[in-house]
Amino acid sequence: MLKRTLAAVVLAAIGLPAVFFGGIFYFLFISLLLGIAAWEYAHIFRSAGSHASTPLLVGGVFFVWGTRGEFSA
Repeated sequence: MLKRTLAAVVLAAIGLPAVFFGGIFYFLFISLLLGIAAWEYAHIFRSAGSHASTPLLVGGVFFVWGTRGEFSA
């Protein structure tokens, strides 16, 4: 429980300013979280006995997130 609490405090310390300032800071923070989540998902999938391509999964998440048009003119 202590490990999860520390992780939450660290993420809040980084995430709240990113949300407050917005723009590229928010984009980079959410990109980091999505990359970590996709990597973790691939490892959970693999531990269940299935074969997930981690680079393809993480790359696909970044591709979809990056092409959403958040910063288009």
